[in-house]
Amino acid sequence: MPSCTASRGNRSLFLDPPAPPGPSGPAGDGEGPTRRDVVRVEGARPGGTATWTWERSGDFAPRAVMRMVLHGLGAQRAWADGVEVAVQGSVIECPPFSELTVEGLRAATPSRP
Repeated sequence: MPSCTASRGNRSLFLDPPAPPGPSGPAGDGEGPTRRDVVRVEGARPGGTATWTWERSGDFAPRAVMRMVLHGLGAQRAWADGVEVAVQGSVIECPPFSELTVEGLRAATPSRP
């Protein structure tokens, strides 16, 4: 499954489209259309408001819904290009965006077995 991973310290951003690979192999495997993604993150710390900017170029279209997992952080609310999107703890689901704003960042509570 195609993904984008960015890490800084103990925090990571994973962008994984929720779809299985096609019949001829994973999408974006080097054959056919391609896309270059540049993701910038500012303010991603407990108590802060984070902003992600996502620049895309190329013919390989992003999935209709992206699932972002904030490792080490939870969030209260988020907006993709000004439209509020679903947030559940450390998971944000949204359409492809140019700018994602995330409010109410807090240290994630470790789950107990």
